[in-house]
Formats: sequence, structure tokens, C-alpha cells
Amino acid sequence: MNIFDKISLSLICSDPLNLDSDLAFLQEQGLKKIHIDIMDNKFVPRFGIFPEITSLINKKYPFELDAHFMVEDIPRALNEWKKYNAFTKISYHYSANKNRLKYIDDLINESGAIPIYAFDLDIDEQEFLDVILENNPSGIMILGIKPGVLAQEHKPELVLDKLNLLKQHSINIETIMIDGGVNFHTISEFLLCGANHLVCGSGTIYKNIDFHKGSKKNEIIKENCAKLKELTS
Repeated sequence: MNIFDKISLSLICSDPLNLDSDLAFLQEQGLKKIHIDIMDNKFVPRFGIFPEITSLINKKYPFELDAHFMVEDIPRALNEWKKYNAFTKISYHYSANKNRLKYIDDLINESGAIPIYAFDLDIDEQEFLDVILENNPSGIMILGIKPGVLAQEHKPELVLDKLNLLKQHSINIETIMIDGGVNFHTISEFLLCGANHLVCGSGTIYKNIDFHKGSKKNEIIKENCAKLKELTS
């Protein structure tokens, strides 16, 4: 198995002043996918990347891009971003849109992307199951963090609980993404429990990197990518 078929780089964890050179170097290491957080400082307390950057990445690199929409006005955001035809998958939060899932799904499908339901840390297990069984989504994202919050404790055990719940009920979903809690200790277990798309950032690809001391950055990235490959060799 090629681990880079199963992971995406969380772009928000990258070095903002050296983004282009980082992406070029990561492409050499085998990276194939990028995960982009889109935030409005309303749904979550942060701002995200702007559309023109993803357009430039799409034009220059062959990466597959997926987006995590953490915004209050999803239709407006989709209308802005669909001009750039950038994403293969778009995840959005079930909890904030539970009364209009089909409407949002249809908008995402019209944009050319696959809709993914994002489930927060604290969702009730029965509700989690019911939503999946009733709606049969093409993909889900299980969060191991509170979205848009810096300096927090990751909760991989809650991710594993949900993955095991899916296995117990023999529920098959085409895409099972994990965002938060992905590190060198949890990757193998997440994959064994059925996840097939892991969002990687400061716990893996950029682990032990200080962007203010960039002299050894590429060396550390290369070591971290080699370690990812070893986990699945």
C-alpha cells in the first residue's frame, strides 16, 4: 500500500512564507493530496485560505484537493469557490446543517465535488449511526479535534469509538476521513479500523519542525515522510 494514497497534507499546517517550495518538496516525497480548511471567523474562531491560492496550486501541481467548509453561509461559499473548480471532495458539518443535508449535498454535487458529512467530537453515537443509515452519504469525516481551535488536546479515542461502531454494524462508506488525532502512533490503528483518508499535519509531516528555524526543515520533512512509508510497508 502506498501511504500517500491514504493521506492528505493539512495545508493550514504548512509554512505560509514558503508554501510553494514546501509543496514542490513534498511532491518529490510522494504527496498526492492536500486538505484545505475554509473558515469565516463566524462558524469557527479563525480565518482560512482564500480561493486564489487554491487556484494557483491547482494550476501548478497535480495534487487532489479536498476542502473542509467551516462557514456559516455554505451556499455563498460554494458559489465563490466553484468558480475555481478546485475540489474533488467538500466536507461540511452535519450538526449545523442537519435540516438541509440534501440541499447542501445537491449544491456540492453541482459544483463537481463529492459531499462529505463532518461529525463533531461530541455527537451522540446513536445519532451518528442514524444519520449514516438514513442518508447513505458518499463519505464522512470524523473529527478528533474541535475545528478551528488552536492549542487543544486531540481525542483519537473518540475517533476509534466511531470507527469501531461502523465496523460493528457492518456499515460500508466509500470515504472515511479522519481529521485530528492523526499521528505516528494512531495511523496504523485508524487504517485497520476502516479509515481510508487521514488528514496529516503537525503530528506527522510537519512534526518537530520550527518554521522560524528553517535550515533543517526539508531534512525533517523527508524523515517524517519516510516514517509514514515505514508504517504501512
